[in-house]
Amino acid sequence: MLQDYTVESESLPIGWSKQNIGAYCDIKSGYAFKSDWWTTEGYKVIKIANIADNTIDLDSCDCVLPNHVEKATNFIVKSGDILIAMTGATTGKIGMVPYCSDSVVVNQRVGRFFLGDNPIEKAPFLYSTLLYSRVVPHLQPDGTAGSAQDNLSADNIKDIAIILPEQSIIDQYNKQHIPHIRTMMSNWAEIRVLKKLAETILQTISSR
Repeated sequence: MLQDYTVESESLPIGWSKQNIGAYCDIKSGYAFKSDWWTTEGYKVIKIANIADNTIDLDSCDCVLPNHVEKATNFIVKSGDILIAMTGATTGKIGMVPYCSDSVVVNQRVGRFFLGDNPIEKAPFLYSTLLYSRVVPHLQPDGTAGSAQDNLSADNIKDIAIILPEQSIIDQYNKQHIPHIRTMMSNWAEIRVLKKLAETILQTISSR
């Protein structure tokens, strides 16, 4: 099991090493969209408040028109991308983008982990690492989330110590758990549809 070894372990299997999150992937804070750009159509903009229950609430996002995304192409996200709140009372909370057909970007102070063109292929290892009980406290600047002044930088996150198994083990772990990631993403997408259906039904009932 990957979690049998920690950064406190005195010895590791051959090919394993004490590294940090930055050795697995890069992370950057999102683009500084202006509040007067907000609209109800176009690209959905993920803010800190949209990160909830380890996924993303896409239906509560504000939007910006495509011309405001021209300088933010590095922050267009895909299904399977993992994001993190970098400031405020929810600092350290992570969320995975569910299956969706929306065009989506991330706002400043929301970090995006760069996992390549097909993030789902590398997401299982990172997702489980960020939720690991020994890593979670390091995602909270003072060790206890909840302060409006909490703040994480991209470097803070990249410097968090983790154990990196040899690449073949990581690849095997990712391959084994991709189906689980896909199931979660499908479930989140289905919940989104059901919530919209429930809202429609309630509106219909209340209008009678």
